[in-house]
Amino acid sequence: LSRKIIESDRNGHTEGFWKRVYNVGGGEKARCTGYETFDDGFRLIGGSVEDFFEPKWNCLRNFHCFWLSDSDELESRFHFRTQGCADFWKRYRKRHWIYGAGKLVPVKLLRKLTMEALLKDDNAPSYWLEHSDEARVRAFYGGRAAYETIPENWADLQLFCKSPSYEAVRSEPSYRKLDHGYDEEKEVGALTLQDLEKAAAFRGGECLSSEMPEDCLYGKVQWRCHEGHEFEASLYTILKAGHWCPQCCHTPMEWHMDHIAAHSPFHKQVWQDSHEAGECVIYKLRDGKALMEEES
Repeated sequence: LSRKIIESDRNGHTEGFWKRVYNVGGGEKARCTGYETFDDGFRLIGGSVEDFFEPKWNCLRNFHCFWLSDSDELESRFHFRTQGCADFWKRYRKRHWIYGAGKLVPVKLLRKLTMEALLKDDNAPSYWLEHSDEARVRAFYGGRAAYETIPENWADLQLFCKSPSYEAVRSEPSYRKLDHGYDEEKEVGALTLQDLEKAAAFRGGECLSSEMPEDCLYGKVQWRCHEGHEFEASLYTILKAGHWCPQCCHTPMEWHMDHIAAHSPFHKQVWQDSHEAGECVIYKLRDGKALMEEES
């Protein structure tokens, strides 16, 4: 893709391309679940996901996997989609011949030397459970009670990739697009102050500017978040690039996402996909130790 962008720019074919944000997705051939991705990889060494993993080793939430439904613009410009996940593993097999040799080693021994060795790491979910790291257990499983609901056997686990509706969802992933609080079908030049106000309210905040900037796309606009923090950012930064309050939304060492979701419908639609509406916990790291505080 990078090569094609450079070539197009050299030939003067990138008008309207620069100073924007794009999602890069591989299209339908690249849409698969984590289960399928790992399964294809393990088959290179004569096994499968179910040979190497146990269901309870997998966390129930706070993953960031998703399919990108809005990367077709890049494809229409540069025609970069040529391979899918299966092609990746074929190429990987050719470059790393040792994986083919792995079929000569018993799967149980490979599992013991690879996956089971990782369970001793302090960042492994099983380590958190064994060492009573309740903050991480709560953050990634929803608590011990939620952990106990995970079946012991793969046969008892309902996998999305094995459901009747899976193929239909793969071919048309727009069944659940994120809402951004304003009419996204409008051309950028047609956006009004009311659109900005709607988008800000959907983030739980306000647009403080009384008129549109002269440069509609990149001119600065004044905003206020639900905590009262005021900041300046362009229409494009907020509505198209997805950014918001630099104080509330950029604190990687402290998660207060429950609190944000309670005020921001935009954030709520993603966060409460796997978190309960009544949760209100702050997660922190102090000297490598995970802590949690219940908010009142």
